[in-house]
Amino acid sequence: DVLPLTVIIGGLRSGDDDNLATVLSRVFSNSALTLENMRKISAKSGEVGYIIRYKSQILLALPDAPEVITEMCSEKLLSFISEKLTTNSES
Repeated sequence: DVLPLTVIIGGLRSGDDDNLATVLSRVFSNSALTLENMRKISAKSGEVGYIIRYKSQILLALPDAPEVITEMCSEKLLSFISEKLTTNSES
């Protein structure tokens, strides 16, 4: 079984070839995923995270600063995730 929610913390600002943004870019270029599957989440500080949906799975990629994670995990985001996971489990 595949877990419906995966959360990745950190790796979004690194300049290395294996940073998360580069890995996600490779995934998008080699799969059926499109930008319609992804939403960008922004913090007031300018840091970004991503929520990616594909079929019944959700990947949540967040920066590694605890205060930014707290800001990004708003009620709106948590409700969105809960709604999608509930919808997926009923189908």
